Amino acid sequence: MEINNIKINGYNIDTKFFELGFQQNCSPFGCKGKCCSDGVYLSLDDKDKILHHTEMIKKYMDSTQTLDENLWFENQNESDADFADGVCDSTQVHNNKCTFLNRDGHCVLQVAAVNENMDKWAIKPFFCVAFPIVVSEKLLTFDDMLDDIEPCCTAKIDYPDNFIDACKEEFLYILGADGFKELSELSDVYTKQNESLKL
Repeated sequence: MEINNIKINGYNIDTKFFELGFQQNCSPFGCKGKCCSDGVYLSLDDKDKILHHTEMIKKYMDSTQTLDENLWFENQNESDADFADGVCDSTQVHNNKCTFLNRDGHCVLQVAAVNENMDKWAIKPFFCVAFPIVVSEKLLTFDDMLDDIEPCCTAKIDYPDNFIDACKEEFLYILGADGFKELSELSDVYTKQNESLKL
């Protein structure tokens, strides 16, 4: 079986996921928040979800963040086909970082959710959860924006920790359990094919 033109749950899958890896102990688990320091794009649904929890979120903000929710978003909708409704907005930058990043570089949306006994990603925008996985024109791929800049977002062919295993939580979030299982199985097939070609 040749592994190409893969589609899982409506996403075309980039085969580079089967080739890339992270250095040991360097993966999205060691996130420093650099990827969102300049603000992030989010769907209007994600924005509404955040605003619905405004008072809860404010409880966990620190002095480097603004409590004025009117300053949380750019409020300039842009057309973008990679978002479900074809439109997105973006978060504001406050004190040289995304308005939702606290002084420790942690996302206050995730901090608030965890402390309120919600799922940790309950109010976090889709693309924030997914990074360094990204959707580009319906292709699920690796965003190399911080490659060779931040270890947590640097993936190389010769790095030992399998990309799919290292980003299991992100793939489960995007593809669901069945989709992740299919992706893992295809990765195994791809690896075996490549190994046989080298013999």
